Amino acid sequence: MDIYLENVSANNLIGPDDSGGEFFQTLGGQVQYKHPSDSKTWVVASSVDAFESAVQSLGKYNSEVSAAETEDEELICVRRFRERLVEANVPIEGSDSFWKAILDQCEWGHL
Repeated sequence: MDIYLENVSANNLIGPDDSGGEFFQTLGGQVQYKHPSDSKTWVVASSVDAFESAVQSLGKYNSEVSAAETEDEELICVRRFRERLVEANVPIEGSDSFWKAILDQCEWGHL
């Protein structure tokens, strides 16, 4: 998954992902995610800064996991990604957490 960061626009759009979803900033400053095929609004981060840090963590994960040669190495990459998301202070638990859904996909080998 790739996320494309842009400057916050007049409609509070932060940027799209490569699947057609969009990240946007709420009036309270939180970052949320919405995909056209899903009626759910996902909680992403408490601020744009935390979101940007999490996106950098995703980029590092993508680079590391693509170089992994074994399943054990891939699982180490997932663990590091989880740790980086905790450091970025984004929600990684809860049924409406965007990052929990991403971590689940990583653990299942889908990302």
